[in-house]
Amino acid sequence: MKKLMTLAALVAACAPAFTAEVTSSNTVGYQKIAIPQNSMDIIGVQFQKVGGGAQTAQDIIPEGYSEYGGDWIMVYDHATSTYTKAYYWGTAADGGVYESADAAEPLGPGWGDGNQNVLDIDLADGRGFWTQAVAGGTLLVAGEVATDAVTIPQNSMTIVTSTYPGSISIQDIVPSGYSPYGGDWIMVYDQSTSTYTKAYYWGAEADGGVYESADAEEPIGPGWGDGNQNVINITLSAGQGFWTQCVTGGSLAFPSVD
Repeated sequence: MKKLMTLAALVAACAPAFTAEVTSSNTVGYQKIAIPQNSMDIIGVQFQKVGGGAQTAQDIIPEGYSEYGGDWIMVYDHATSTYTKAYYWGTAADGGVYESADAAEPLGPGWGDGNQNVLDIDLADGRGFWTQAVAGGTLLVAGEVATDAVTIPQNSMTIVTSTYPGSISIQDIVPSGYSPYGGDWIMVYDQSTSTYTKAYYWGAEADGGVYESADAEEPIGPGWGDGNQNVINITLSAGQGFWTQCVTGGSLAFPSVD
């Protein structure tokens, strides 16, 4: 559709630096996130629109995804604890997506419901979602690198992603508003094993934080660890999403781009 075509043209014109003809107070760039075949994965949106504002599902450009609605993204709404699934429809599928059920002409390739009606889902920077591409593929997201901490709502689980455009350790994630006594957590999904690893936040108030090992005498400081305060080191690749919960609500800050 028009927004997708505009973004695609912009990326092509500006690659690889993605800086030409752009006026912005923040670093701009793009990320192609590899999606493995035959599995679901959690990824996320690292960027806001150039000039500010949330991305939408229509700003995500797939490659290798089925054009006939066989592959999808699925966005979790923490307020209602429900998912919205958007399928990819390419030009091969009767032209793509439609503005409404009674529209005569398609808008072009895009994300829509099972009947090819377009779905505009807001994806604020730092928001994560599920995706599946049966044959494998990539998703391209572009825009300004976000600099603000990601807000975490209270009393609910939500999916987020690091806004840093590169790999980080979960120990690089700095929480605010999270309980320092292991009451709040992040949970990282491993698509290769379909399993989760949960890491709790331990602050200095909790006997100094996390420990290098079960027999360590001194803590290494505040950080993310298991239920016994032993440090957990997980690397998050660029664009990888994860679950989190903060009972009273808070935020997660990620490394900044210098």
